[in-house]
Amino acid sequence: MSSSRLRISNEVTNVLEEMDLASLGPKLEALGVRTMNDLSLVDDADLVRWGLSTIERRRFFGKVRSLLGETESSATGFLPPSALTAVATKRNPGRATRPDTAASSVGPARLDELLGRGSAEHQVPRLAERVLASTGPIDVTELAGRLQRAAPALAQGYDATEWPQFVEASVRAFKRLKVEDGVLAGDRPIISICNTVLFSASEEVISDTACWLRVVTCLATPALVAVIAAACRASREVADGPAVWGKLLSRWYPKATLLNPDYVAQTDLERRLEAALENDYALAALTRRLQPDVPYDIGDLLRALPQQTTPKALIKFMSKHGDNFKQSKDGRKFCISRQEGDLEACKDWLTVNPFTVPPVPALTAAGSETNNKGEPAPVHMGRPSELGSKPLVEADKSDKQNDEEAPPSVPQVCQQLDPKQAFRLYHTGLLSQRSDQSKRGKLEAWEYYSESNSKCVMAAGDLLDLAESRVRAIRNNDPAVVHELVAQTLEGVTYKVPFGFWNRRVRVVSNALNASQLRVGREQRKKFERKLLEFMEWVKKERGFGFYRCDSCGSRWKSGFSYEEISQQCLSCGAYAKPYRIQDLETRQEREAREQDGGKGGGEKEGV
Repeated sequence: MSSSRLRISNEVTNVLEEMDLASLGPKLEALGVRTMNDLSLVDDADLVRWGLSTIERRRFFGKVRSLLGETESSATGFLPPSALTAVATKRNPGRATRPDTAASSVGPARLDELLGRGSAEHQVPRLAERVLASTGPIDVTELAGRLQRAAPALAQGYDATEWPQFVEASVRAFKRLKVEDGVLAGDRPIISICNTVLFSASEEVISDTACWLRVVTCLATPALVAVIAAACRASREVADGPAVWGKLLSRWYPKATLLNPDYVAQTDLERRLEAALENDYALAALTRRLQPDVPYDIGDLLRALPQQTTPKALIKFMSKHGDNFKQSKDGRKFCISRQEGDLEACKDWLTVNPFTVPPVPALTAAGSETNNKGEPAPVHMGRPSELGSKPLVEADKSDKQNDEEAPPSVPQVCQQLDPKQAFRLYHTGLLSQRSDQSKRGKLEAWEYYSESNSKCVMAAGDLLDLAESRVRAIRNNDPAVVHELVAQTLEGVTYKVPFGFWNRRVRVVSNALNASQLRVGREQRKKFERKLLEFMEWVKKERGFGFYRCDSCGSRWKSGFSYEEISQQCLSCGAYAKPYRIQDLETRQEREAREQDGGKGGGEKEGV
């Protein structure tokens, strides 16, 4: 069967070796060339796609014409781009041709379909599209140089400075190409093919983003989406988009939501703080402790309240009492009014707007008085004094001016999560579809409800597995509620697990503290580190002699390096198994006594 397969002839192979182009043999064979007559069907675009230079292409077509006995006039289709342009300009002026607009709007055209057809404004962007299909995004200067080398006749009427400008203007008016301007002043514009259409090196349309979106949304598992994402640039853009992961989230977890748990917690906190201010005592504290007709900062109002609250809740409270509180036109200052005739300096102020952005509290009055008294200010954290000629006081003044001009903005919590992040949180168990609101009360991270509706601590093995999976799945940019859940799980591992399991507990806690993904407070981290040192003292005493049985293949083995809740890998099938029995390590005297008694008597110990 293999001998019946047509292959390229030896005559063609010898001709290629004479031209020092033997590497084209497999490519010509894949193209369908078998005999010498088939070489006349090879196009110049094929040689350009294979990376041949202009001289190599001219040598190839000259050799083919000499062997086939063709004249110079009958070989117009084999000429390189520069000659094609020159020949196209020598057409009969009396013969009018109509360009095929439908074919030219499909994708990047070939050189022989572009050059010499239409005006330069029509040819340049389509030729640029063909060049960008094989080179990728390049700047406008490099693209203009490539176009000038490919079609020198198009650039004959322009000088060195006008030609790149003409290319950029033609490309900007072409819808299938995109021009990205640089960020800095000296950056050159980058020209690329629009992301909605992707072309391969062979000038074939692979797919657009709409087609990939229809394909990827039909996939059922994240693994298939990851495979599609590695196909090309357009598939990667679609596979990371919210439409795909939103579809997966609704299929896998129907009761899941994209609502950010931090936003829910913040909204609930603000609602409770607003409810705490709804009393006459808070109104009396503000109107009696502060003087009327005096501009106050939001920080002064917060310090006058008997309970702790936020600027946003306080502004909403003042907006409900328009007769007692006024706000300046810039929204930064507030004043108090006890009765109608109290306001004189602030009589033109407006009613407090509840939807205004809460201003940042300024420095306290005590802090400003201490600075005015000439007390030593904190040293500026900048360059050492011996490295610069200017004193550090000027740096302090400039920093104060910058702080006054641009106060630090309060971080805003995003209302919705990214669908891909939400799918990961639900898939790893960091977020649950079940609501925390229950008649039985809220559970801690290490608790569960028994059949008698009583709160119980999880078993040690289950709690350690849960903590290890949560520590492995947490990421630094996850919501603060998720980080608090993982921190509570580590507290359960540290304080709620009964005596023992030292090696496993050390491994879980150390991985959580060293992975730099979990956000915990400074004091909480110190508590975990102190408990970690305490656990490590017991690790060396926990080692025992363990008995293992693999659930997959049934193999059994023993090990002198066994710890509670630490798995070992089976040598037969590779699965992991935990010890079902652990004995204390025996000393040399105990082992000799056991051997003398024949394995019975005082040397035998009970297993754990």
